[in-house]
Amino acid sequence: MSAPGWRPAFRSALIRPEYRVVIEAFFDDSGKESQGDHRFVCIAGYLAHDQVWWGFQQRWRHLLMRHGIPAVHMKDWEGTRREKKWALNYGHRVLSEFIGAIKDSQLIGFGVAVDADVWRKLSSQRRKSFGDAQEFCFQRLLRRIIDRLDQAQERDAIELVFNRDYQFARPRLRLLEHINKRDPRMASRVAAISFGDARHYYLLQAADILAWQTRKHLVNQSGTQAETEGWRELFSALPDRDLDYEGELWDGEMVEAKFSELEADQKKMREMEKLRAS
Repeated sequence: MSAPGWRPAFRSALIRPEYRVVIEAFFDDSGKESQGDHRFVCIAGYLAHDQVWWGFQQRWRHLLMRHGIPAVHMKDWEGTRREKKWALNYGHRVLSEFIGAIKDSQLIGFGVAVDADVWRKLSSQRRKSFGDAQEFCFQRLLRRIIDRLDQAQERDAIELVFNRDYQFARPRLRLLEHINKRDPRMASRVAAISFGDARHYYLLQAADILAWQTRKHLVNQSGTQAETEGWRELFSALPDRDLDYEGELWDGEMVEAKFSELEADQKKMREMEKLRAS
């Protein structure tokens, strides 16, 4: 007979997954396929074990307390710097401390972006197979994350955490619905989805930095000019290669080289699903 209060060691794994993916859906702010003036659709996030996230949050919280700020939000960072009356170099140094917390915690970053101009030029039939550009980005992001887990022979499911934004809550749920229809095998690896307030959920602040880092790469690769001097100054504070990051940019060259392979894989997967159903 088991001792009073005994609990099986695997009980916590049954309650919640051990791996968490914190996502900043950057297309919310700067890339909507339906709007011709938005060049990129982009989504970025971090993968880490739950214990790693816990340690990271303690350090992030300490840095916020140390510098007397409530949150790190890249869109408002220049305003924060001015409000605190920090010199430009000092503001960069503070930002580097937060980036250092991400790097030292060994968070694994992922990002996927689509050039919306290239996507709109694909035939409607080819686009229909993958949904819109946002759905395609989300599907590719999950694919990269699950591939990384498979490489490490980690079979645990993951939890997805999005920034709490009521305007986009339903579209994000639809992204999962899209994945479930297009790739049930991949969808089975998603155990839970939740929404957090970035002011209190520090992991989302880290994802916000990654989204900006991804944006930086897109701006540099496309030759697009940054919008303001403050934007350019902020980019100069972000490191190019210091973060553990892997990503995809689906521009014209990438679509021409790889899109047909994805279509063939998707066709094969649909055929396999039909066989299982019959």
